Amino acid sequence: MGQEHSSSMTAKIVGVSAATLKSWEKNFDHIKSKKNESGKLFYTDSTVKHLKILFYLIKERGFTIKGAKLELERKGSEAVNKAKLLGKLTELKGFLVDVREQLD
Repeated sequence: MGQEHSSSMTAKIVGVSAATLKSWEKNFDHIKSKKNESGKLFYTDSTVKHLKILFYLIKERGFTIKGAKLELERKGSEAVNKAKLLGKLTELKGFLVDVREQLD
């Protein structure tokens, strides 16, 4: 199972406010927080990846909520593919930074 991220940590990772997370959760069916055993809300790694795609579409590319929904529904969307690629490159960068720190 992937890591669980609190709402505040998820907001920090994605680069938006907790209120924006809630707004996106209300507007996009595939964005859902869950509750852990102690009743605190969290987001999964998979959901964080989806949120990063939304960030790219809405905050960086300037899509509206409606426009982002349409773009996500479009098969082979260049914007969605770019967002996924950026996410993978960011993960790779993090990995390489960790390797470099271990070698130093």
